[in-house]
Amino acid sequence: MSKLLQTKLICADIAIEENSETNHTSTNLTPTIISQPWALNTLDIGFNQINHEGAKYIADAMRHNQTLSTLDLAINSIGASGVKHIADAIRENKTLTKLGLYANNIGDEGTTILADAIRTNKVLTTLYLSGNYIYDEGATKIARALQENKTLTTLDLSSNSISHQGAKAIADALRCNETLKTLDLSHNKIGSEGTKHICGAIGKNKTLTTLNLNATYIGEVGAPEIANAIRENNILTTLNVAYNEIDDQAVKTIANAIRENTALTKVNLSENPIGNQGAKSIADAIRENKTLTTLKLCSSKISDDGAKDIANAVRKNRTLTSLDLRENRISDEGAIDIADALRQNRTLTTLDLSYNYISPEGAQDIRDAIRENKNLTTLDLFCRDTGKAAVTEITDAIRENTALTTLNLHGNRVGPEGAKEIANAIRENKTLTTLDLSYNALSDEGTKMIAGALRENKALTNLDLHGNGIGPEGAKELADAIQQNNVKITGSIRSA
Repeated sequence: MSKLLQTKLICADIAIEENSETNHTSTNLTPTIISQPWALNTLDIGFNQINHEGAKYIADAMRHNQTLSTLDLAINSIGASGVKHIADAIRENKTLTKLGLYANNIGDEGTTILADAIRTNKVLTTLYLSGNYIYDEGATKIARALQENKTLTTLDLSSNSISHQGAKAIADALRCNETLKTLDLSHNKIGSEGTKHICGAIGKNKTLTTLNLNATYIGEVGAPEIANAIRENNILTTLNVAYNEIDDQAVKTIANAIRENTALTKVNLSENPIGNQGAKSIADAIRENKTLTTLKLCSSKISDDGAKDIANAVRKNRTLTSLDLRENRISDEGAIDIADALRQNRTLTTLDLSYNYISPEGAQDIRDAIRENKNLTTLDLFCRDTGKAAVTEITDAIRENTALTTLNLHGNRVGPEGAKEIANAIRENKTLTTLDLSYNALSDEGTKMIAGALRENKALTNLDLHGNGIGPEGAKELADAIQQNNVKITGSIRSA
């Protein structure tokens, strides 16, 4: 590192993570790096043990640096006193556009100090304050700063302790702020009352395009407020209202609004108990909606009847490209309906059916469909008790499909024998770039076969082999293979 510091060069990114002596590192190494005559753009020193003293040294270096645009201090312990040093530096620094302070225990005191700096800052565009024990007082101070700030476009206040009162202050800011595009309030307790404030402001706001209200206690009372905001706002493109106890009746109001909306492209309604009736309401909406491209409905208590309604809608829809139905209650009957829809649909590129109740036989219907479908590029199809026949179907699909780029076979009990068939298919396939074979009991025997295929395949770039009991022999084969291939392998090697 000392030689590196003595060298003058253009350096775009540096990351120093999980260092047990990080306070020493931060007080000596980091300021030196920042103050070097490099074109340093990004510095990631997250997940260390930097306290307020380390923050002071970093802040001092920031005053002199003219190139740093991104600083990530996530998961440290700078606290309110440390953030004061950073805030003082922000007032003088003219280049920093992104600041990450996730999980630094800055509290309302530190947030107040930071808000004062943001008020007059002319360059910062992105601020991450997730997990910082921020309550309504701190949220209110940030909100007031937003009324004056003209550059911030992304604000993350997730995983704090903001209630409806803090939400009201933020809503007031949204009514007059003309730059913020992304707001994350997920995992706060704003409730239905806070939702009403935020949604009321969204109806008037002309810049916000992404809103995350995941796990904010919206409930059935707050759902109509979401629906009204969707109707009134034609700017918002991404909405996350997952994990909010929105039931089948409440989601109907949201679905009706989606039917009419002409701006939304991504909607996440996962982890809500909408059931089959709710799925039908959503299906009715996507039949008519002409803009939605991504729909997430995982863990929504949808079974075969709901899957059938969604499948019927997918047949007619011409804009949806990504559909997430994982962790529901869909069995083979629902899989057949979805497979039939895939044969007719020509726009869907990503489908996730993992962790449902689809047997190898039901999965075969999906695999048969993707032989005909030339548009699907990503398929996640975890199923229980996969046997040799099912593995053969999978490999046949890999050979024949020329569009699929991502395939997740996590936990399918492929084993060494199945690995041999998959390896043979990989040799022939020219389009697959990402393959997840984690937790498939491949062992060294199966791993060697996959490694052999990698020597010939030049398309695969990402391969996950976690949890396969790979020992030194298999590891050696993989190491030899990746010298001839640019594939990135993730996984773990068991001890000998």
